[in-house]
Amino acid sequence: VGEQQITGVDSSENIFAVDYDIFNDKFHFILDGDYYSYSFKEKILTKEIDFGSVEDWEYCEPVEVRNDSKGNIFILDSKLERLNIYSKDYKFVKNITNIGKKPTGFYIDEFDNIYVAAAGENCVRKLSPSGQLIYKFGEYGVFETCFSYYYEILSEENKEKRRDVKEFMLMDNGRIYSMKIAVDRNGYIYVLDNKSMKISVFDQFFKYHYSFGEKESIVQMFSGKREPGRFVWDEKSEDNLRDIAVDGGYVYIIDNLGKRIDIFKDGRYYN
Repeated sequence: VGEQQITGVDSSENIFAVDYDIFNDKFHFILDGDYYSYSFKEKILTKEIDFGSVEDWEYCEPVEVRNDSKGNIFILDSKLERLNIYSKDYKFVKNITNIGKKPTGFYIDEFDNIYVAAAGENCVRKLSPSGQLIYKFGEYGVFETCFSYYYEILSEENKEKRRDVKEFMLMDNGRIYSMKIAVDRNGYIYVLDNKSMKISVFDQFFKYHYSFGEKESIVQMFSGKREPGRFVWDEKSEDNLRDIAVDGGYVYIIDNLGKRIDIFKDGRYYN
């Protein structure tokens, strides 16, 4: 199959993997030992794995999959900026579209509230189980994933004051760095920002508590020496930190360039 970007496991221990590349727009999963594929475009479920056409890729960019408490399957489409929802028997239910610009991550809490990391507008959106917007939090000073959006919403007067804007715009070149999000059992929200390479922690009312994580230094990067708790980085990469998970007070970060999973507890490096 294509490049598998993210996986998930539901309450029945079924394994789900979002898969996308130039050949297909299919969602793959394992159920009772059988391997299935589901075509987003054709809404057809099959046991056999066959590649879709190149044109299928133009319709969809699935980046993350999760389940709610009822077993419904939610798939985040970053390109079309929507959540595709399917029932537990894999039938299409509906789309949720008010999730912001260039969403790159989402999470469903125990009450089925939906948290969307809208990287294209430097914010997090909290939605009700029915998809209604409850709260929108963040700006460029809080999350720094998209400088061009920050500049776009500045007043003309402030644009004139920012003499460094043109330089930043040239360096930025319209980049959107990805954001990932997780919520622990106490309602604390963990937001991973791939631009700053920091994880910020907020309570359920989005009150800031603390941050942790930092980039390797230039010396460390070129020497190849790793320092615990520092993430490998590359200016060409917009999403080195691929995902975040929280369990029992431990925070797990996938460091793609470092080819490892970093573990933190209470903001401190654990392994």
